Amino acid sequence: MFSAKTFLFLTFVLTIIVAINSTCPESCDDPEDPVCITMIDGTKKQFKNACEFVVETCTKNIFEVLDAEEGPCPEI
Repeated sequence: MFSAKTFLFLTFVLTIIVAINSTCPESCDDPEDPVCITMIDGTKKQFKNACEFVVETCTKNIFEVLDAEEGPCPEI
């Protein structure tokens, strides 16, 4: 699981990117390092890495994230 400090930092970065550029990053060159996101409704979504999580949440205006964990989502 990300530490609260890391999760808040990612949220802060996303907010700054949108505020400064009024646009979202389009892609990532980061290596594969899976991130599992839990939404407020309990559903989980896996991203290739934290950068792709930031890109998708920014471009789709997703703010219903409850938790983020390093690593792939467990099989349901």
